[in-house]
Amino acid sequence: MSEILYIRLGSQAQDEISWLIFSTSEQEIIASGELASAEHLSELTTKAQQREVKVFVPGGDVLLKRLTVPTKSQRAMRSAVPYMLEDELAQDVDDLYFAYSKLSDDEDGHNCFVAVTQRAQMLQWQAWLKDADIQAKTIQPDVLAIPYTPGQWSAIALPSTSSSTNQTQVVVRQGQWQGFTLDSGAWQFIVQHVLATAQNEDAEQEQEQDDITINAYSDLPCFTEAASPEGFTIVNAEKELPLALFAQHCQNSPFNLLQGEFKVKE
Repeated sequence: MSEILYIRLGSQAQDEISWLIFSTSEQEIIASGELASAEHLSELTTKAQQREVKVFVPGGDVLLKRLTVPTKSQRAMRSAVPYMLEDELAQDVDDLYFAYSKLSDDEDGHNCFVAVTQRAQMLQWQAWLKDADIQAKTIQPDVLAIPYTPGQWSAIALPSTSSSTNQTQVVVRQGQWQGFTLDSGAWQFIVQHVLATAQNEDAEQEQEQDDITINAYSDLPCFTEAASPEGFTIVNAEKELPLALFAQHCQNSPFNLLQGEFKVKE
């Protein structure tokens, strides 16, 4: 299929949903729009029937973790990971869903790359799509769908999908398997925390701190290329519609949350 329907769901049923149809052969946008809530997903049913469907979900609902697990057995690794993370997670591991990437070992020695979300959240996303008779081939956290540049961050701001707040959301990719999505109100605190952590690490190693470079695909709250917080350098990339950016780069990180019990049955 030369056209793909991309849908970005929200966290709650009342959250706004964005969609876009992208031509892979022409590398251009065919159509795009917004839906008021999950109840309106059926408006995309006809558009989905003759096209491949790929879904993005907020990175704020999916925790990405890199681990070093002392085994080469995939079965043993996947049995151990939930309990290795148990103290870091706010919920019982039995209420969580774990999906694994096929990334190879990274330069820091991590050999296991896992995405964690609530099982109830996965069931909710699946239910919305099923009620609209939409079959998604992949579900991917939005943070893995923006460009990755080693040693740098990439970021884009998009309107909040939440009906209870007018805050902008910021999607940030920090590494091959690192990133987050959060409201602009929390963005400045995260920036301060990351900078403070980096300063402490550099002080312990008695070395000078390098600026963190952020490739910005939109205007970012509290940041401009001319005036950025100390410790950060903003590089303005070509501005893009968020879903258009996701559509053009998601295939570079071919991770799919639909595994195990949620695997698509052909």
